[in-house]
Amino acid sequence: KWVDVWHGLGFKYADRDKMLIDYDLGFVTSEFFKQFYSRRADVSDKLKITGDARTDPLIKRTWSREEILKEIGIPINRKNIFYAPTWHHGKKRSFLPWGTIDENLEAIERFCQENNCNFFARMHPLWSWVIPEEKEKMQEKTNQSKYVFNLSVERYPDVQRVLYITDVLITDWSSIANDFILLSKPVIFLDVELPVEESVLTPEERVGYIVTNKQEFFEKLSEAITKPNLFPQKRKKTVKRLYKYIDGNSSKRGAQEILKLLN
Repeated sequence: KWVDVWHGLGFKYADRDKMLIDYDLGFVTSEFFKQFYSRRADVSDKLKITGDARTDPLIKRTWSREEILKEIGIPINRKNIFYAPTWHHGKKRSFLPWGTIDENLEAIERFCQENNCNFFARMHPLWSWVIPEEKEKMQEKTNQSKYVFNLSVERYPDVQRVLYITDVLITDWSSIANDFILLSKPVIFLDVELPVEESVLTPEERVGYIVTNKQEFFEKLSEAITKPNLFPQKRKKTVKRLYKYIDGNSSKRGAQEILKLLN
């Protein structure tokens, strides 16, 4: 038996409906996603609305922020900014969409010093295939910094633990934003071109600040740190569309569906 749990509620369309044809069971988080994939392929009977097991710890909040920070080796008494962009499908896209990686890391370092913040960078694991020289530069810079940290997938595979200690998320079109939305904290979206031709969610469903240049980026980052509770109504509306259940029991529902399949 084959079970597809998928890896995120992405904005990008990634042919999941075509893949589901060869599976026996697929998990989704809401009626919206079930209908979206069912319209494209005959998979309605295979799809079960369980929620995503990986988000259970975010909802139940059973982890210790301090323990995670100590485990990673991050200063504790600071705000934490997390940058996690999506995979750009082989297109060459730099660390940030303006300036050089050196200029941007230096500007981030100054911002963090002035605002008592940590900055975590977690580039998509396929990013280094396209721009290997930037990966080397980032590692060199972060090794020397007391404020900027490279939390790569290789070193920290469980991104949910990083989300748990994050105060502000920065991304572009990554599904990570729709995991983080459950924590009701601010998100900054880099307004870059969608790297695929079609989307599942619309650009209007991005809940947070949308920035187009370096000046806006740092202005909104400063605002997000000091005013974390903006966009409450839009966030509530989007969460309702993305998630049927927000109870931390998605793992149990998924396990029950797998047992039904096996029996």
